[in-house]
Amino acid sequence: MDDKRNVALVILPPAYPHAPKNAGLTPAQRVAADVLQRRGTGQRRYRNVLVFVAPDEGGLDACREVARRYLAWRSIVDDKEMRKGLTEAQIEDAGSRLRQSTEGLAQRVRSTWSHALFPQPAQDAGNGTGPAMGFALDHATVVNRAPGKPVAQAVYEKLRAGGTIVDELGPETMLADLGKVWGEDKPHIEVATLLDWFASYVYLPRLRDDATLTLAIERLIGKIEAPVAFAQRYDETSDRYEGVSLWTSILPSNIADGVLVWRQVLPERETAPRTSADGDAQGAVQGGVAAEPDGADRPGAEEAQTGPRRFFGSIPLDPDKAGFKIAEGVLF
Repeated sequence: MDDKRNVALVILPPAYPHAPKNAGLTPAQRVAADVLQRRGTGQRRYRNVLVFVAPDEGGLDACREVARRYLAWRSIVDDKEMRKGLTEAQIEDAGSRLRQSTEGLAQRVRSTWSHALFPQPAQDAGNGTGPAMGFALDHATVVNRAPGKPVAQAVYEKLRAGGTIVDELGPETMLADLGKVWGEDKPHIEVATLLDWFASYVYLPRLRDDATLTLAIERLIGKIEAPVAFAQRYDETSDRYEGVSLWTSILPSNIADGVLVWRQVLPERETAPRTSADGDAQGAVQGGVAAEPDGADRPGAEEAQTGPRRFFGSIPLDPDKAGFKIAEGVLF
C-alpha cells in the first residue's frame, strides 16, 4: 500500500475474513493492524487515511459456491470443442446461465464484503491493537443491497454518513481540531505540517483529501471573529510574515505552502498587506509590527495612500417594500 495522504480503501482477499463476534483477533484485524504499522521494511506514516473492508466469515461459503457455478458456466461457453456438440438452444441456454451467474456472483461479492475496519484512538487494550500500537481497530457493518453499487462506493457512503470519513469541515470544528495540535504558545504553524498530522494521527478527523483541509482553512480565515490569519510564508531570518490574509475566504492557490498565524501576534493597526493592481502583496508583518511596503516611510506617503473603497452595512427589509428599502439604503 502506498503511503499517501488521501483516504484509501484496502479490499482484503477471502483469506482474511472478519467475524464481529469473534473473541480474539480475526484474520482481517491482524492484517489490517500490520498494514497500519508497517509499509515494506519501514514504518507507515499516514495511518489515519486507511480504511479496510473484509468479507464476512459466515458468508464466504455461499460466495464460493456462486463463484464455482459461474466458473462452470464460463468454461462451457468458452470451450469451442464442447460447443460443437451442443445445439443452438443449448448454447443460448448456457449463455443465459452465464449472464445470470455473473450477476449473481457480483451481487454476492457486494453483500459478503460487508465489514469496514479503520483505526481509532486507543482507550484500552481493546481488540489487541490498543495503546501499545497507538490505535485500536473499530468496525462498521456495510449493508449493500443496491444493485450495481460497487463495494468501494458503499463503504465510502456508510463511513461518510457516520462521520468516520469527513469531506467538509466547518470553521468551528476546524478551530477545535486545531486546538488539539496547535497551542497559542506557538505563534504559527505550517499548513503542510497540518496536512501531515491530519493524515497521521487517528485522534484527528479522517479527512477525505488535502482539499478538505485547505477549504476549511479558507472558511475559517473568512470569519471576522476567527483568531487565526493566513500568511504565504514566514521568513525566519527577518522574522517576517509575508502575504498576510484575514477576513477573506479568497486565499492564494498555494495554501499548502503557507502558514497559519495567531492574530494576537499581529499588529492591531495593520494585520493584512495591501495589494498592488496585479494582486501582489505589498506589505508584511515583522516581529509583531507591520513592515511597510517600499516607499511607505517617505514623507507624504501616508497622505498618498487611498482611503477605504468598500463598506458594509445592514438594513431591515419589509417583504412588501424590499426593493424600495434597498434603493433607499444605496442612494440615500
